Amino acid sequence: MKGFSLFEAAHIWWLISSAVIVAAAAVAGRIADRETNLRISRWLAVAVIFFHFAECVHRMHIGTYGINALPLHICAISSYMVIIHTFRPNRILGELLFCPGIIGAIAAMLYPNWTEYAPLSIMSITCFLAHVFIIAYALHAIIIGLITPSVRRWYIPVIYLAVYAACIIPFDKHFHMNFGFLAGPSPGSPLVALAEVFGYGTGYYVGYALITVTGVFLCYGIYYLIRSVSAGRTDERSDH
Repeated sequence: MKGFSLFEAAHIWWLISSAVIVAAAAVAGRIADRETNLRISRWLAVAVIFFHFAECVHRMHIGTYGINALPLHICAISSYMVIIHTFRPNRILGELLFCPGIIGAIAAMLYPNWTEYAPLSIMSITCFLAHVFIIAYALHAIIIGLITPSVRRWYIPVIYLAVYAACIIPFDKHFHMNFGFLAGPSPGSPLVALAEVFGYGTGYYVGYALITVTGVFLCYGIYYLIRSVSAGRTDERSDH
């Protein structure tokens, strides 16, 4: 079964389709009433966990489910955070779904590590949709106020990612895995350039940490820029 290449027609089609799903969730958050939006939020959460489990079941069916398929990537963990958050919203989970949840899922879709599968195979469908619904859920939750990111809580994702790395690096080394791409870069991703500059081992970890912290602050910076512009437009309309 033929796979696909990064940013070829099939990949671009998936990215555009995913953007449409995210945009629909965002628009719904803007125009629907509170009760409807809460129902939409729950259905988005169900979609996340459904496609995540569908991928796991399919892997078991085709005999590829093993240690390498455990839900230890950032996005897989985010899938479980989504389902918990929809029933028990709280600031910590909300902050983590904002960052690294959104940025992690975007990165996974831009540089997927399932390119060996055909673009319309069950693996590609479940992987793409599981990731896009993480983004859709988090963005929709931000719009309707279930998630309220705050730069004052920047330390939450930083501590989370530090603890994640501290646990996953020895796990990866012991089982010869590459969860979080901490052992090495995903082919075709920007992490390849990182490895070329910093090397592997300690150098790679240092470079990875620098990019991660930069990504966290960039994520918050973009959010506050968008929020400030949106608030400014609202003020202009109220003046008229």
